[in-house]
Amino acid sequence: MQHMEPVLRSSACLKELEELYTEAFPANERMPFSQMLSLSKDDRYALRALKDDGVFCGFSFIMRHEEMIYLFYLAVRQDQRGKGYGSALLDDLFQQYPHHCICADIESPQPQADNQLQRLQRRRFYLDRGFADTGYGNLWYGVRYDILAAQRPFSLHAYQGAVDLLQTPRFPAKIFKREEGVKDE
Repeated sequence: MQHMEPVLRSSACLKELEELYTEAFPANERMPFSQMLSLSKDDRYALRALKDDGVFCGFSFIMRHEEMIYLFYLAVRQDQRGKGYGSALLDDLFQQYPHHCICADIESPQPQADNQLQRLQRRRFYLDRGFADTGYGNLWYGVRYDILAAQRPFSLHAYQGAVDLLQTPRFPAKIFKREEGVKDE
């Protein structure tokens, strides 16, 4: 039976979650795992694990800001993919935060990218589950993302506010209307 649970430093699935996190996200897109655990102590953040009959299947990590949920990370173990667990993780967010816009940054499709197929599959996954393209992008940590939103209308103001809390002087985010583009630096 599937269930979601908050992840704590004492959680039995902590090692598996860290391994999945490291496998699923490139190093330049990951915050230190210890930082994610520390942030999850703050009420604005939530790190949740999905288990099915006691087996760790995946996780989500979000930040609440104003009327928006910023989906940092969502991942399903490779041996558990294709079983509906990604959808279950999103359904949990939709149920937990029915009055919020849920925003996700996904890598922009780029024909020359080594992982172009995965980028397109990830995009299709979110679009098939109710997300829509906002028309905005974000250049962050040298990676170009498309901003997708679900459940409520996208608020650029709320998104910018969330990003302002997360960016650093060394790694500023550059939010832009995609047809205007942005120059990589």
